[in-house]
Amino acid sequence: MCYTEEYYLYLKLLIVPTLIFVGIISPLFYIIKLFRNRNKLWTCHLRMPYGYLYVEYKNNYYYWEFVCFFVKSLFYLLETLLIQDIKLMFLFAILILLIYLELLNKHHPYIEK
Repeated sequence: MCYTEEYYLYLKLLIVPTLIFVGIISPLFYIIKLFRNRNKLWTCHLRMPYGYLYVEYKNNYYYWEFVCFFVKSLFYLLETLLIQDIKLMFLFAILILLIYLELLNKHHPYIEK
């Protein structure tokens, strides 16, 4: 049942710490790891464990996967907070997509083949 004492106990002890770990701490760890080693990204030592995060982007846009993660997180947040007002949710979704499209046009982070 929702909104019982047991519900709030699980929320505090399990859900909130998991969301903080998955949504903030884990991505922050990877961003720091890549930033500290940004000049050595194409060595086997870093490319094997972390290459999936940056291999499709230009060298100076190694962090772009985290921009994508942030955009996805904004969509999840919108869906959760604005589920009652669909029109407002879609308005903000379009706004986020337009900002992301502008960033893509300005920076061109992907490696062109």
